[in-house]
Amino acid sequence: MSHYNNIEISGYAGLDGTSRYTSGGKGIATVRIGVGQGEGKPTMWLSIDAWEDSAAFDVVMTVKKGDGLGVRGRLAMREWTDNEGNKRQSWQVT
Repeated sequence: MSHYNNIEISGYAGLDGTSRYTSGGKGIATVRIGVGQGEGKPTMWLSIDAWEDSAAFDVVMTVKKGDGLGVRGRLAMREWTDNEGNKRQSWQVT
């Protein structure tokens, strides 16, 4: 059996969709999505990134805060060290 890195989630946009560009000029549209984990549990927040050469780029750019979303993509963890030297991590779907 083959294993693939696929995830499908649904939730609500925490902010309007935004865009930025890489140093190579590639556009990336991003929206944060809140996913409920059940009563009494905190909301999980994920970043959703769509590259400009995908149809999802235009969709993410029209998302407004509070919009319901269904997303399918690849799950990735990003690790970094903040300005105070603390190791941090976040999850995103691309």
